[in-house]
Amino acid sequence: MKEDAMQDPGPLTPSGKSGANSLKPGFWKRGLAFVIDMILVSVPLFLIGLIFYDFFSSIGSVGRLLGIFPALAYFGFLNSKHGRGQTIGKRIFGLRVLGADDNEISLGRSLGRSALMLVPLHMSGIHFDPGMETILWLSPIILLILFAYFGIFYYFILNFANRRSVHDFLTATHVINIEGIIKPPATPRWLHIIYGIICTVAGVLLILHLIGGLSESQNTVAQLSKLQSTVSQHPGVRTARATMGTSYHSSSSGPSTEVKYISISVWPRVDSEELSQELPEIYNNLKKEAPFISQYDVLSFQIETGFQFGFASYSSREHKSHSIKEWDSLLSSDE
Repeated sequence: MKEDAMQDPGPLTPSGKSGANSLKPGFWKRGLAFVIDMILVSVPLFLIGLIFYDFFSSIGSVGRLLGIFPALAYFGFLNSKHGRGQTIGKRIFGLRVLGADDNEISLGRSLGRSALMLVPLHMSGIHFDPGMETILWLSPIILLILFAYFGIFYYFILNFANRRSVHDFLTATHVINIEGIIKPPATPRWLHIIYGIICTVAGVLLILHLIGGLSESQNTVAQLSKLQSTVSQHPGVRTARATMGTSYHSSSSGPSTEVKYISISVWPRVDSEELSQELPEIYNNLKKEAPFISQYDVLSFQIETGFQFGFASYSSREHKSHSIKEWDSLLSSDE
């Protein structure tokens, strides 16, 4: 009797079948259930991150990737037959995950289904150092994440007929309303066409951007790598990430001015106040190892502290920005 109860897929339709094709939840019910589940997963991770702050702050964005595992445990177990196909969010909104046979799915299948959804979400928040080698091996991963987002967005929001998303199709599962029969409409053909045009244009623009970036920014990438490696060699710095560009400031009393800037985010090994006092020394190292910084108008540092553990995060930032002449003055005063 207990085993039969676990396999109960929900109330029957008037035809006497489980009605998997008619008991479909709307986008908002399924979306809100997911939001509730992510909050329930993230709050404990945030508390763990605070308790073990030193460890999670030391591993940086890798902590976001580690957060996949507790999220997989939560979604994988509760969406399987062991949780009757219901996470807490789904239970609140009366939803359930079933297989093609209208029974709850196995734990292994549920873990695979959850991984297809969670891995792209977690990977999208991980930062990598620039470099031609990194760009070459990372590009396929970026494209896979991009297509996963396109697929999840399309099937989850615009697939009116059955509301099955990419991870549902690939694992032969579907989500149903436990109570109430809904006859979902078919997705209008014009929505397919418009979405297809948007995806095609976005894909072409991305490819053109990547090609143009690889051909024109090799020197920029080399400079960014030099900045990051030089700053990271300082004993008080755990890791660094650099950006450079040009900003324009308009004035009512005269023409707009062009400001070339370098911005370096720094994650410290030591206390942030201690590292802040050592910024002139880091600037001096940059002058020696990356003399091209003299061609820029402004050099700014952002000292970042905090942690990431899955989608749970805490951060604070201290900003130090000066012109190159001002950094030279600070360096002279320290000497």
